[in-house]
Amino acid sequence: MNEYLTKNHDLTVAQVSDALILTRQFMRDGEFIRPIYPRTYVITNDDETGFVASEIERFDLWCAENGIEPNYMSIYFMGE
Repeated sequence: MNEYLTKNHDLTVAQVSDALILTRQFMRDGEFIRPIYPRTYVITNDDETGFVASEIERFDLWCAENGIEPNYMSIYFMGE
């Protein structure tokens, strides 16, 4: 993954991990990065910007204010 990120986005896994942690929506769990809250909403835009929230109302408001149709996907962590 590090090779892909470096080649295609000029970033390292460590840089992406740090950026996710700085959103205060993700945390380190051993060698993994995982969402802090049971539900986390993430949107990425074509211009490589994005938004992350743990409250659907805040997420939907951001999407509406930016003229973006929200999309939802569920990810389940197994073995917990």
